[in-house]
Amino acid sequence: MAKGQRAPDAATRAGKVTRPVRAKGRGVSEDGPLFVRRNYVLMGIALVVIAAGFVTLAAGSITVAPILLVAGYAVLVPWALLARGRRGRGADEVSPGAAKQGE
Repeated sequence: MAKGQRAPDAATRAGKVTRPVRAKGRGVSEDGPLFVRRNYVLMGIALVVIAAGFVTLAAGSITVAPILLVAGYAVLVPWALLARGRRGRGADEVSPGAAKQGE
């Protein structure tokens, strides 16, 4: 056998082809996809705000630019990464506040 080659295992020698195991937790969890449309919209807004911050910084504004950059980097990007989709409530489910009002 040449240097750097692996020896075939029993399944390969027997003519059986095995499929690679798909790793869990790579973008889709048991509850659904990791990022939904809302996350991408928020990230887009964050990128626009950050770009506007750099444009205003290049224009010489030392007041508006830091506000936009801090809002983009410290607020909108984390919000876009951490925001979760709404948990689906069916029409037949009643919120806890509505149940108390009916009494």
